[in-house]
Amino acid sequence: MAKLKKWISERFKGPLIGFESPGYQLVWAHTEHYEQLAQMCPQDKSAALLEAIHSARDALQNRIWYLCPFPKYDLAWAELHQVRNELCQTAPLAHVVGDLLEETADELGYLQPGEATKRRAELQDLRCKFVVSLEQSPTEQAIALRSRLESLSQVAAQARETHWLKVNMTRNRLFIMGFGLLLVLGAALYALPTMGQGDNGSGWIYGLILLFGALGGLVSAIMNSEPVDTKASEYYIYRRLIYLRPFVGAALALVVYLAIRSKLLSIAGLDSHNPRDLSFLVVAFASGFAERAFVRRLLTIAGGGTEQSAGPPPATGQAEGA
Repeated sequence: MAKLKKWISERFKGPLIGFESPGYQLVWAHTEHYEQLAQMCPQDKSAALLEAIHSARDALQNRIWYLCPFPKYDLAWAELHQVRNELCQTAPLAHVVGDLLEETADELGYLQPGEATKRRAELQDLRCKFVVSLEQSPTEQAIALRSRLESLSQVAAQARETHWLKVNMTRNRLFIMGFGLLLVLGAALYALPTMGQGDNGSGWIYGLILLFGALGGLVSAIMNSEPVDTKASEYYIYRRLIYLRPFVGAALALVVYLAIRSKLLSIAGLDSHNPRDLSFLVVAFASGFAERAFVRRLLTIAGGGTEQSAGPPPATGQAEGA
């Protein structure tokens, strides 16, 4: 069994199907570079740094044990950022100024513009003081400068990790919603021929209404862009709400269908007496895609308003379905 695990591990190392993406090459280059810097550090510090670097390399290689077909970039970068923070204190001063300081400066761009400008000014001040320290023997001032650089490195690392966490989560969300859309479309194509069959109260009709409402919610969720400038906690909540969009669309589509059938709501060109009219599916899709507009319409009707006869409201996924 151990030999089989070793054989599978060796076969599944490296990038997917041998294709090295630019992101994979970049993080691998950082891994190699930090390993070289770690070997220049004092022996008591070098061992821990090399262990963290090995963990980052393992996240990029042995993907099968993480049950994921792609390298674990987020984990690798998190490990490397911790290594960089430690290297700010232990690496030779020349490499701190020539390598680590410049890498930190690049990642400060992930901060908000005002904060990035402030941090870059602080980093520029550090750069000038470090250049002076290069010509002198190590002093307490140099130790203090290293600590300030480590702090800036940590700020830049957190900003980068937060940015790419949101990017990767958005890509995962689009993949999941796209796969769900494919399944719903397949189900719709399978069930659509039954729309004109059976009795008026056939369960197929209600099933198709729910299906097309969910389809509208899925399309709305795919088109919806998640907010970038939000706290991580709010971002997670927003994503969960997006995943609920198909279910909300399906429920609302059923309510709209019942409202039309009971003549509480009328739409021009739609025969409420013919439940097998394909226009019902169009309305179901629209109600799932722009659920807030239809909710407002239903609330107007329930409150005794006069706005009961109109075409379906504009279906705008971001404006109405957010």
